[in-house]
Amino acid sequence: ADANDIASSLIRRYVSDDDVSVATASANALGHFYSKGYLSDFFFIQPTVMKDLVFGLQKWTSFADQTLENDEKVSTCLCSSMHLASLAAWAMICHSRDDDEKRNYNSEGEFDCSISLQVGLLLEIILSQVSKEDKTDLVSEKVIGSLLRALGEDANKATNEDALRVVCENKHFQDVVWECNGMINLKKRNDEIEKSKQILWFFLRSCTEKKCNLKVASDLIPLLLTTSISLTTSYSRETMKNKRIMKELDILRNCLETCLSSGNLDDISETVEALSTVSSHLVYDNVSKPIITKAMNEWKEKARIEGSVALLLETLTRPTLHVQGLKRLLAILETQITSEKKLNHLNCGLVLIASLSLCSHPELEIRKESLNMIEKLGEVAPKADKNFQVVRMICASKSSVEANILMDGSNALPALLLKVLGGTSKDISNVKKFLFEACKIMGLNALRLAQGGNELCADGFFHATSIVLSAMEAAGEEYFSLSDRWSKVGKELFDSFLNWSRNESLKSTARNLL
Repeated sequence: ADANDIASSLIRRYVSDDDVSVATASANALGHFYSKGYLSDFFFIQPTVMKDLVFGLQKWTSFADQTLENDEKVSTCLCSSMHLASLAAWAMICHSRDDDEKRNYNSEGEFDCSISLQVGLLLEIILSQVSKEDKTDLVSEKVIGSLLRALGEDANKATNEDALRVVCENKHFQDVVWECNGMINLKKRNDEIEKSKQILWFFLRSCTEKKCNLKVASDLIPLLLTTSISLTTSYSRETMKNKRIMKELDILRNCLETCLSSGNLDDISETVEALSTVSSHLVYDNVSKPIITKAMNEWKEKARIEGSVALLLETLTRPTLHVQGLKRLLAILETQITSEKKLNHLNCGLVLIASLSLCSHPELEIRKESLNMIEKLGEVAPKADKNFQVVRMICASKSSVEANILMDGSNALPALLLKVLGGTSKDISNVKKFLFEACKIMGLNALRLAQGGNELCADGFFHATSIVLSAMEAAGEEYFSLSDRWSKVGKELFDSFLNWSRNESLKSTARNLL
């Protein structure tokens, strides 16, 4: 008989027979056929064979989980199943080496029917056994051995302390981890999300295990960061505090700290935005908040932008930021500016521009928060310092137009500017100078970041600057003439735009400012 026909019969017995001895013998025979060269890689990538292999492994791992006592026959069957799965997984990888098909997801959020899908599914099931503490040493060692074999590594390293390091550094395994991150972020199909999370936790724990002895290389940072963020944002609002959860949060916090110290500006900025919007308050207090505080210092040093709150201001003025994240960042900002022993003049100007731009936010609760921030700014501004006189005048004027800002949003910001200038005739030049200077600095900061290859983390500065400049234009020529806006702000920003050599079109926020 043809070897493929015999192998197909063996797979049917492996999948359908409820006798563990028969299933074990079938799996071992299939493995023997492949190792002797009777079966080609192509046999394992047939759709029906792939589905049967996945189903069979699910069946026997589930059967082993339900066995109350450690049964030697069941353990042997599980080991044989994982061995077969690892051989099939590696056969699929070998077959797909020359395949340039990209790993994408379809509109339903499911994996595309590609070779990488089958590898991913098989490894998910293998890895689902790694964290089971009640497994025998035989099964635990077989899991690592099967995983190494599935990735084309030396299975003899199964009991070696280097096994975890070898797995984490393996390119094929990293591809699977990237796919699992994508599945979680698409938030589709709970069963696949849970299996994906198991792989991500295996990867993260392996990277943080001292016995793994893994030196986090720069090329591994993006994957480690993405994985940490995916897991941090996956906790539900109802997450309750317990020993296991707190241990997980410690791992996530430590991984994020490691990544931020090695990440670029866009990495830091994206991390802050993602962490500010987590659903769980427990996760926010124990992971997000301390990481955001640390990120502020990392970002300040790498961006070389004066002002300790620059990262907060850039992130909270992004037009895409979720309302919950914006409120949380505003709360941190308030704590920061009230704890400053001496409020920096530049910080004060940037905070004011950001707060004014948020007066035009479409959400009523954010407009309320922005008015509160302006009021708080007036309270902490040193009364004896003339540099802060403008801030205090704006804070005093906001009460008279507060109702309009809350009701009308963007239409009320020009009215606030007119109110300030109309009631301060003798200081009108100082007010305009302060506002123009703050807008220019924020715009130049955005351009310097974008021109340095960090366009993502310039989004908020672009957006806030364009909103306030637009409000000045709407306030009219009497107070904010075109010539003043051009000479005090526009010309320097425009010259900087002209010096920006780029091949792609500008992002919408940059175009709005231009």
